[in-house]
Amino acid sequence: ELVAAPRPHSYFLVAVGLGLSLAAFLAMAMLGVSVLAALCDVSVPLLAAVPTSSAALLMLQLLSRMGQGSGASAALVDLGRSLAWALPMSPDTELLASLAVIVASWFARRKLATQRCAEDAKVSEPPHGLLPGAWELRVGSLLAFPLAASATRVLSGDSSWPVLGSAIAAVVLFLLAHHILLALKFVTEVISDGRVVCATLPASAGGGEVFVDRVCNQLRALPVSPPRPGFCPKLVSEWLTSPGWCVAPEVAVIHEVEHCGANVSGDGDLEPGMGTLMQWCGGGEEDDRRDGHGGDLEDELQGRPLLRGGSLDREDTTASVASLEEDAENGHVPGSLGGSPGHRSYSARYWRPSAVNLAHPVRVSTASAFEIRARDLVAGVACIPWLDCAVPAGVLRRIEEVLGEAVVQAHPGQLSGPLSGGRFSACFDWGTRWPWRWPSEVALKVSLGIWAAAPLDAAPGFIAFLLHVLMLGFVCAFLYNMLHLRPYVHRIDNAAIAAASLTTAIIVVLRALGDLLPLFSFALAAVAAIASVVPISAVLLAAMGLASATLDRLEVQGFQDRFLPRTISGWGHGLTGRVGSGAATSEAAASLPSIGSGCSAGGATGVERVADGHSVEVILPGQRKAFAIVLPAITRPRIVHAQFLPPVAGRAGDPEVVPPPCVAPGERARLPVPPSVLFSSSDHVVGSSGSGGTGLGQDSDFRATAPLVALLAPGRPGRLVYSEAKHNDGGGDWREAICGFFGPNGSLLAEEAEKFVEEHALAPPPATSSSSSSSAGAGRVLVVVEVLPAFAAEFMDERHGPP
Repeated sequence: ELVAAPRPHSYFLVAVGLGLSLAAFLAMAMLGVSVLAALCDVSVPLLAAVPTSSAALLMLQLLSRMGQGSGASAALVDLGRSLAWALPMSPDTELLASLAVIVASWFARRKLATQRCAEDAKVSEPPHGLLPGAWELRVGSLLAFPLAASATRVLSGDSSWPVLGSAIAAVVLFLLAHHILLALKFVTEVISDGRVVCATLPASAGGGEVFVDRVCNQLRALPVSPPRPGFCPKLVSEWLTSPGWCVAPEVAVIHEVEHCGANVSGDGDLEPGMGTLMQWCGGGEEDDRRDGHGGDLEDELQGRPLLRGGSLDREDTTASVASLEEDAENGHVPGSLGGSPGHRSYSARYWRPSAVNLAHPVRVSTASAFEIRARDLVAGVACIPWLDCAVPAGVLRRIEEVLGEAVVQAHPGQLSGPLSGGRFSACFDWGTRWPWRWPSEVALKVSLGIWAAAPLDAAPGFIAFLLHVLMLGFVCAFLYNMLHLRPYVHRIDNAAIAAASLTTAIIVVLRALGDLLPLFSFALAAVAAIASVVPISAVLLAAMGLASATLDRLEVQGFQDRFLPRTISGWGHGLTGRVGSGAATSEAAASLPSIGSGCSAGGATGVERVADGHSVEVILPGQRKAFAIVLPAITRPRIVHAQFLPPVAGRAGDPEVVPPPCVAPGERARLPVPPSVLFSSSDHVVGSSGSGGTGLGQDSDFRATAPLVALLAPGRPGRLVYSEAKHNDGGGDWREAICGFFGPNGSLLAEEAEKFVEEHALAPPPATSSSSSSSAGAGRVLVVVEVLPAFAAEFMDERHGPP
């Protein structure tokens, strides 16, 4: 009679269940597109959707199972009516399907790991993210509930293969319990003895905290988070920039670097700016500052990282740029070119560390680089006092082929070790604050699966009541921990798992009550329906975020103009975008700061400014001339780029006439920097002034000295020419170096290049009163002289040449 009573909330519960079902289908479709994009080597942050997907999947599976079970309350039946599609046909099918998914993930991971090791004989180990268990534990976490439920039903006799099925089910339950205990023991040990510490990500990736090993032997790419959509609320926008949404795969095996403890100042605090630099050293070095962090584990959980600093905020960057300009204005620039008082030679005493340099304080030496097909990943930076160069992950292996190993600068958040990035990396996923979350969550899912599939209706009343109370106590304890400890970094992930836990607790109560209190059961079901909207909405937002990130990766965008400033902290800071035309252009260009991205224009049409910018491309010689390595870079000196046409017979009536210098719009200047200058671990560099040159650049300040002019010509390796004779090939002055580069047959080109250098690099700063930045910018000039191929004269029209 109570069951037949009117149920005023039934339509509401059915409507909520239908909405949950439709949202789940939409989320699965968008997640499938992102997975397909990831299989096509598109860098997609798939792990960002794991927290919300895990919570939503548990809730949907539990609702569908409890709503279709025998003896289910009417409220649960109404709520789970539209979720019948999530219920498997038989326990055998459910068990085999779940095991097949885990085996498929194992096979895919193993195949990819084998492929990575087979691509290069030097690679002796796969990336930590491809170690055994790294993928399987994450998939097992998603499928822990159906695995435990189906195994319990098979053991209870509901199986087509009683003997074989029972054996498989027993092994599955044993392995689940075994890995839960292993994960608990592993996390407790590595956290208590300090083998896993916390590091802060770069400011460009949100600046969140992640777990890293104390001793790391692999390098990740610089973490990249999806761009913030302008139409999203602030909460969602912050979620998309949290550590869980960053893409940072392993790109190289490096020589071990070790966290050696904080650089503590006299008052016991970390010294600002220098703490991160002093905390990491080579694996073979010893440091008296090293200490074992065996203190209270709760300090680790509440976000007290052992590693702070390392990322440079905007205020520090601005102060650094301002100090450079002030030094230049006050004349604190040592050195001068003999006979040319207007020129200044800039060495390490003048060039302070750039914003890029300060933001990437850890120097790592690569042992073997992985083959990376993605073109939008950056392995690190190579900084010398006058040049900041980005190192894409795709060319790191080619640099190793030239030098044997590459020394790059990285951020501490890029370091990866086998503990936090290997088998139990699911416990230390980026975006996780409490590393015990994985074993606790899997233990809850396994317990719920056993409880949901157990035939409690046939058990004695006292036994069933006791099991319901124990299950409710476990769920409530888990819910309290999720609310108190906040296992994830962001509120959306924490809200999803807390709401799913609340829904689970209500379902346990509803199953225990049955139809004894219909109105009270419908009230609880209504609360569960409202709470279930939170994880489903969160996973739907995650799917939309992944789809947006996938489209952003597929979108054609400027690598140097748009992507690098988003990826590298401090890249392109302080440079204005566009300037006017005419006579005001030179003044505006001279007033630009000494660090920038080069995204400036020199005309009214707003085209990209190149001739007097800071954005360049560094050319490194490859194993063959046709396979040179090109790296994006920004220079501290202002670039003045000139392109010369060689003497062509019949042009202007004189075969020896050199046309006026010209620069093609939209083209960046190229600098022929020797690889040993950028990627050397020592200040003493052999082969200084050119690609493969044999100059005298053996002194310690060679790498810190900015060249006077860069020379490029078809068929010849480029050359850097310095104002100081000791840095040039043969020890001659800069004029002799220019003449030697062009040779006897290029005397006219050499003369024109000398005139151009004297006009732009050696001219004294203007005596008229102007802004301090203008005076500073006038002295910091790097001339790039590029000789075009002879056939380029056929495409030149003197009427359209520069005046």
